[in-house]
Amino acid sequence: FKLILLNPDETPREDITGYIVNDDLSYSHEYKSGQCRSSSVVLENEDGAWLPSPVKGKNWSGVKLMLYTGIIFKNIVFWFPSGLYYLSNPSINMGDDTVSLKLVDKFAMLDGNLGGTTETDYKINVGDNVCDSIASLLKLDMGNGDIFDLKPFLFPSKFVDEKTPYTLEKSPESNLGEIILELSEMLSCETAYNEEGYMEMNSSDELMQIDEKPVILHITDEDIELSGLTMDVDYTKIINKVTVVGSNINGYIFDYTAINDNPA
Repeated sequence: FKLILLNPDETPREDITGYIVNDDLSYSHEYKSGQCRSSSVVLENEDGAWLPSPVKGKNWSGVKLMLYTGIIFKNIVFWFPSGLYYLSNPSINMGDDTVSLKLVDKFAMLDGNLGGTTETDYKINVGDNVCDSIASLLKLDMGNGDIFDLKPFLFPSKFVDEKTPYTLEKSPESNLGEIILELSEMLSCETAYNEEGYMEMNSSDELMQIDEKPVILHITDEDIELSGLTMDVDYTKIINKVTVVGSNINGYIFDYTAINDNPA
């Protein structure tokens, strides 16, 4: 792996892999919308380079880093991006001259973790373009003159003309991440930052089509040591009937029940 300190515009600033204590770094990727990646690492700080400094320092609020993981094949390293992160609440150990860094997914700047908390009412009207609405939220001012995301928002072309089916309203002390996820759910999509730091929307039904996805690696019995296998099945989670009840419209309340009675 290698860890790259970035400039504010997300271009490479410095390879800081050499600072990592004992070449030890943790990385986690969870399959979900919103924040889905995290990493942590301990760096050497004998030269004081990682003491908090707002101007030219490497350690300050808003600092971004890029993680790459790689594989060596025939003495050649192939690098793969593994997420773009914000620095969150570092811990400086003055005794052994180290600093512990917690790296959080870019979505943390939108969901109230590091930023994105709304100060006023937000309203997205029925009939507004969903993808344009998300892209517009990402271009809002963070409060310091910078926008939330310089990179473009990626979404499937089939959703380019999709409109909001209802008016979305959020009160103050909500957050932009919550609004973005609700807009995404209107299209039955999952939205998160991909491995290169782009916010990306993916259709849930396409993500579930596992049989159409390419084989990345075929694992055989010789490749693993299996000490035990457990499979839990929860039949209480099976849902084959959904009822939707609308609001009161001129004295009438409309409802509809959808039933999946297809045995296949």
